[in-house]
Amino acid sequence: MFIRKMCYGFAAVILVASIQGCGKSDDSKAVVSTPAPVSTETMKFSSVIQAEDMVGSWFAGSGQATVEKQPDGYLKLTNDRKDVAHGKIEGGIMDCKEWSVTVQLSQDKKVLVWSNGSTWHR
Repeated sequence: MFIRKMCYGFAAVILVASIQGCGKSDDSKAVVSTPAPVSTETMKFSSVIQAEDMVGSWFAGSGQATVEKQPDGYLKLTNDRKDVAHGKIEGGIMDCKEWSVTVQLSQDKKVLVWSNGSTWHR
């Protein structure tokens, strides 16, 4: 009797484990929260950027990055490695002197393109 209950329990675990993965390929697990890379060669950029357009969470490199609006008008930037810098929006581009880069925002407001070639995505 005890062995029969163990067999039923084991069969239930196998059934549940196989159903949970049903319909998903191994590749789908790797891209659940990360947007696909975007070609920036033909991308159109916003000519007018406001801090509110950039504030929030972004996917960058190997993790999450953030942009926060500061009371002094600057934006606090935190990259995926938790490095912090500040930027100021001027003439449609954000200038970040601490990291020696500038940033442009795509027209759809979903991609930040940095002058060093990196991108942050929403």
